[in-house]
Amino acid sequence: MDSFRRGFFSKRAVDQPKAWQLANTYGFMVDRITILRDGKKVMNPNRRRLSIKPVLPRPAAEWKEVVQRNDRAAIIAQSLFGERFNVTDGASSQKDAPATLFAQSDELNQRFTFALMSADQSFEAAQLAGWAWVDSTAKANEQYLYVVYANVPKAQIAIDTAGAFIGLKDYKELPKPLELTASFGNKSVLLTWDNRTYRDIYSSYYVERSEDSVTFAKATNLPVTNLNRSGEAASNSMVYADSLSANDKIYYYRVRGITSFGETSPPSVFVKGMGSDEIILNTNIVNTEILADSLIRLDWELLNDSMKNATHFDIAISNDADGVFTPLKQNIDINSRTITLKSPLATTYFVVSVLDKKGHKYNSLPQMVQLEDATPPAIPVGLRGEINDSTGKVTLTWEANTDIDLEGYHVFRCNVVGEEMSLLTDKPFKSETFIDSVDLKMLNSKVYYAIAALDHRYNASKKCKIVELVKPDKIAPPPLVFTNYKVEENQVILTWETSTAEDLAAQRLYRRDAQNPTNEAAWELIKEFTGRDSTTYADEKVVGGRAYAYTLMATDKSKNESDPSVPLTITVPIDKKNKAAVRDLKAEANRQVRQINVSWVYAESGVVEYQIYKTTKNAPFSLWKVMEKNELAIIDPDVSAGNVYRYAVRAVFGDGSQSVWKEVKVEF
Repeated sequence: MDSFRRGFFSKRAVDQPKAWQLANTYGFMVDRITILRDGKKVMNPNRRRLSIKPVLPRPAAEWKEVVQRNDRAAIIAQSLFGERFNVTDGASSQKDAPATLFAQSDELNQRFTFALMSADQSFEAAQLAGWAWVDSTAKANEQYLYVVYANVPKAQIAIDTAGAFIGLKDYKELPKPLELTASFGNKSVLLTWDNRTYRDIYSSYYVERSEDSVTFAKATNLPVTNLNRSGEAASNSMVYADSLSANDKIYYYRVRGITSFGETSPPSVFVKGMGSDEIILNTNIVNTEILADSLIRLDWELLNDSMKNATHFDIAISNDADGVFTPLKQNIDINSRTITLKSPLATTYFVVSVLDKKGHKYNSLPQMVQLEDATPPAIPVGLRGEINDSTGKVTLTWEANTDIDLEGYHVFRCNVVGEEMSLLTDKPFKSETFIDSVDLKMLNSKVYYAIAALDHRYNASKKCKIVELVKPDKIAPPPLVFTNYKVEENQVILTWETSTAEDLAAQRLYRRDAQNPTNEAAWELIKEFTGRDSTTYADEKVVGGRAYAYTLMATDKSKNESDPSVPLTITVPIDKKNKAAVRDLKAEANRQVRQINVSWVYAESGVVEYQIYKTTKNAPFSLWKVMEKNELAIIDPDVSAGNVYRYAVRAVFGDGSQSVWKEVKVEF
């Protein structure tokens, strides 16, 4: 179903001779299902039977008038109603081909093949044969699924159903045939044009000829048809040979495509030319010799005695015997038979062409010459790149190398200056734009790229100057850590370790009221420190008898924010004069029983308890034990070799006051 105009048409037949014969007896049924309306899917598609009764070939009497003017209809009528099938038709330039074919094939095959071929060239004939339908009730705002199936009982043969989805708005103008070329000879021309691109649209073509480029007439009343239309045998080109009444006269040719619905396309672009006496010049390269400094000597000969018709020689080169040849030396004297040239390629294919007085060119066979080549291409220049902030997509571009024997490029990458670069391209990369990607969460803040050029011999240039790309920073600084605190004179003094992030921008200290453990009060920013130099802070805005929680967060120059530090909760004592610290605070390691003995002496009255704090190395102190007022020693069995332990003791009095903080350190 190649195009749809003036309503909907459908053409369908079966693809096996026996099935075709049965379908002509039982007919076809045509249904239409409404799928879309105003561009929206129809929720309950309406299926309508277009053919009230099976579509069958029209009676023979209804064909009489049509076959008088339509050769395609005559062939189909003969295939359907003729007692014997013997078609003699001028559709082919070889008039005896049908008779030869009939002699080699069985009669049913003949009827089937020529009937379907003829129906593809005449929609009118296809309708008479019961192989076409016109839907005149289609609406412009709807799109349909047309279903065609043979009415043959399944007990006799199973025939697949066919379908096509289409609507009036899918109408498109027919395209012009493409790539028409002409080769003119002695009172003859051979036309070729593209058959591959529009093979599913055009089943045949009309060739038109003109002598003034304005008024065109059909070169033949019969369409040009390609019988190999599908599968591996399908031809990519159409060919038509025409005879000319005279040489040295310009003729113009163009072609029009014909659809299986009988529509004719706009004409192709025309070609022109003139015939000439058939004088063919031949040349041949007979010797090649490699001289110094990439110089090559070529020797050739003119194979026939046609010097009076030849004007000069041209030499062209390519890096591929089947590739495009570009001119290297032109207008060489017709008497020359040797030349010395500098080859721009390591491997070069040479062609010597001889031209006649009418501009016709006759080429020799390609001759390969291979130089010893150890010279690499030039080092690429202009490498630059950028990284997408959100996806990590890297786009690299550089200037194209001008080396004639350039094969491509290798692209390299590394994450650290000085490390060996990794090859990203397993074969030469042909473009000057390369796409890569980087993981934005990897710790390296920069990525480095370089490229090298390769020639056809895989000689590689040195790497270009490395380009450094700064990755978008998506990595947050590590969390900060409190190292110590103390409470004195109605203030809380905090210390912490600075961040290890190289791009640290600020450290923020937050506080919230922790008096009530169930109260999740909001964190309050109490101080922001620029850079990394600040590692201590005295909070003077505290009230005695209340508990406070503190946490720290770090931010970098890309505004990435670290996780909060582990909160530190501190109780500020009531504002009373602190009592003296405990005396003789000792921590003694007993490695035989794996314990540390802590003891002290205190003579102040009014003590209600002792608070014992513990930490290892430089970590913050935390409350470890609470002792009765008459307990002046404690054993710590939770110790391990190689650690440094610190203990602190303070006394708590009945009025809420506390003794001065006292610390001791011991290595275990």
